[in-house]
Amino acid sequence: MYWIIKSGLRNLLPKYLETEVYVGISAGTIVTTPSLILSSSEKQPLKEIGETIYDEGLGLVDFLVEPHINNSYFPELTFDYVEKKSRKIPHAIYALDDNSAIKVDRTDIQVVSEGKWKKFNTVTKK
Repeated sequence: MYWIIKSGLRNLLPKYLETEVYVGISAGTIVTTPSLILSSSEKQPLKEIGETIYDEGLGLVDFLVEPHINNSYFPELTFDYVEKKSRKIPHAIYALDDNSAIKVDRTDIQVVSEGKWKKFNTVTKK
């Protein structure tokens, strides 16, 4: 998010999305959500150099994403972990393994998967 803001992409992206497709992988997916509350590992290097830390995402979608579920590089990221975190978070959360993706076309949301995924906190918009 730091580089999206610093580069000016945050201001350009809404216009591009009128005619273009956005593809996000890992953090590139997380930044499209309303909150970066689930991401923490990227914040420590910014703290160390005294840079601004952003907790607000782009808000292009109204749910959160936790990628890399059951990935050996991120052993803490399990469905149980997300389920526990979801109790304190008022957003729907899609927990996806590395063989799963989310396709969003305006208001149509589809999970495309050859792996495992779960949705937590199924909420109704107010």
